[in-house]
Amino acid sequence: MNKTILTIVVCAGVASVATAGDAIASFTYSDLLGSYDTGTNIYRAVAGGQSSGDVTRLDMLGGSAEFDSGFFGGGAANYELELIVGNIQAGTASGNGSLIITDDNGDTLTAAVNGQFRVFGGSVSYEGFLDNVFFNDISGDGTFDGSTSGSFSTSFPAQPPFNGSVLNLFFDPGSFFGTGFDGQTTLSSGLIVPAPAALAAFAGLGLAGARRRR
Repeated sequence: MNKTILTIVVCAGVASVATAGDAIASFTYSDLLGSYDTGTNIYRAVAGGQSSGDVTRLDMLGGSAEFDSGFFGGGAANYELELIVGNIQAGTASGNGSLIITDDNGDTLTAAVNGQFRVFGGSVSYEGFLDNVFFNDISGDGTFDGSTSGSFSTSFPAQPPFNGSVLNLFFDPGSFFGTGFDGQTTLSSGLIVPAPAALAAFAGLGLAGARRRR
């Protein structure tokens, strides 16, 4: 496993996707494991033993579901991003697929993801849009619960599906999708907004390091 710590500061110009005031929720997960299979053209970022993160409600009700390092494997909580990589050029490639974030008792945040990989200073960034975002109350408790602490109500004034944007980074995969890789340390962050909304979600957003928390 290549466990290089990611140290990148990015001002991502994801075009027109919501001001921070419009956002109803956010998420950030660090120390995910990034991989790419040349046979299937699938890029995946998934939770591993050192992963940590949070999903936070941003309106006046607030609340944050916290997932400290080592949350994966101890229960239902998980993070899974899967993208089919296509149209690979010298420094860009498309990436379309799905995101599933699972809380401590099996409730999920799901979304379709569409965007583009691009080479960024020797590393690779992914800038994508979230579509058809749903908080799925599978357990019936009406909340999204952290494995470490915290929860929030998944009943929002606006009706789903929601939209949003996501920025996913991974460090130096070698040749740009020319060969497969596994275990690349990955950070993933996103904002969720009511749909339809005019967004500007990551404009000017600075992401420094592979760990936002702890």
